[in-house]
Amino acid sequence: MNKLNIDNINSSFFDISQFETKYSNGVISLNDEDFFNNMYQSVVEKNGYAVCYNTCKILKKHGLNIKDHADAEIGRQFLENLFRKMASKIDLALYSPDDANYEQIIKMDVDGFNINKAHTPNQEHTVSREFVTTKCIHFDAATPFIANVYGPNENIKEGFPIICDTKKYCLDNNINPINLVENIQEHYNVVVKPQYYNDILNDYSFGLDIDLTNDLIMIALYNEIIGGVAHAATQPLKQTPSENARRPIRHIEYTFKNMEDLNKWYKKYNLILEQAGNSDLQSPASNLDYYARGNIEFTNFIKVNNG
Repeated sequence: MNKLNIDNINSSFFDISQFETKYSNGVISLNDEDFFNNMYQSVVEKNGYAVCYNTCKILKKHGLNIKDHADAEIGRQFLENLFRKMASKIDLALYSPDDANYEQIIKMDVDGFNINKAHTPNQEHTVSREFVTTKCIHFDAATPFIANVYGPNENIKEGFPIICDTKKYCLDNNINPINLVENIQEHYNVVVKPQYYNDILNDYSFGLDIDLTNDLIMIALYNEIIGGVAHAATQPLKQTPSENARRPIRHIEYTFKNMEDLNKWYKKYNLILEQAGNSDLQSPASNLDYYARGNIEFTNFIKVNNG
């Protein structure tokens, strides 16, 4: 993290409980245009990310409870709507590496701890499979802007989000981002190559020490390999080993219109588009450090006082 500016990082953290919201017919809304302009600038023009937190305080203000599954869903939809409204300001043609067409923004709910079964984010493009969410330094494939909504976790410790400023790394070291990544076996996401991995993790990455048990947070990312930033997570563990655990994540992304456009994206980065099958739970993709033997200690955390 020593190559990053802390003030710049902090400018991309948004305590959304400080903004006025309304609650009507099961929907929470926020209509502060300055907020959306600042979020847009943070994600698209400035740092490549925005972190929105303290949804729990907004729910409480409107008589809702973060621990109630139905109320938490209202919170997730609220955060999703924030991303969609911010995204409506983006001219996608300026941020795609090729002339492929994005069709729509979709969402999918996954578990970031347990294996996801019989799952496909887009049945027009991919078949159902079993997989674990990617936690090494990676980009989500073929989508220029994404958002991940985390929480509230149940019986989980660790599993903290990590943001990796690959754009600055490539600029500082005169690296062509087209050459930055490679395929992950049985995954559609792509991982940073081994010769760059540790430098990015040690010097250009920061984790969020944030309460994901009592809050819902959203991280919006400029996810394109050229010009954007990568992300990762520390390995989640059970707080109490004998009890069930959940690490809910709502993933929101743009999707391509057809397989031809999807394949074009992979070719742009000298990658191979292959149908992913079921993932082995022991896959390297389930570890923070994709290349090292054993676990490494990641210490570059920024404390976020939420909840």
